[in-house]
Amino acid sequence: KCLIKILSFIEYYNESKIFCNKEIRNIVDEIILEMKNAWIKYTLDPPVVFENMNSESYRENYKRWNEAWEFIDFKFKVLKEKLENEFNGILNP
Repeated sequence: KCLIKILSFIEYYNESKIFCNKEIRNIVDEIILEMKNAWIKYTLDPPVVFENMNSESYRENYKRWNEAWEFIDFKFKVLKEKLENEFNGILNP
């Protein structure tokens, strides 16, 4: 469900980004890139194969999942603050 919302946002943003200033486009583009990188790192490097999971591979998978979310949380706090500042500058000149 979350992935569908993220993909919907990316599709909407790609169609509408011409209405954003350059700094906002750069920040949102970086957010999207970081989401993609975290997803690729979690799902493809190495690939997650649920059918063959044993307790060790489950622990490793869980560890990589947490690392991906910790990375997203850290990166997104910085990017969110940049985005908020940019919008604040537009709304409160």
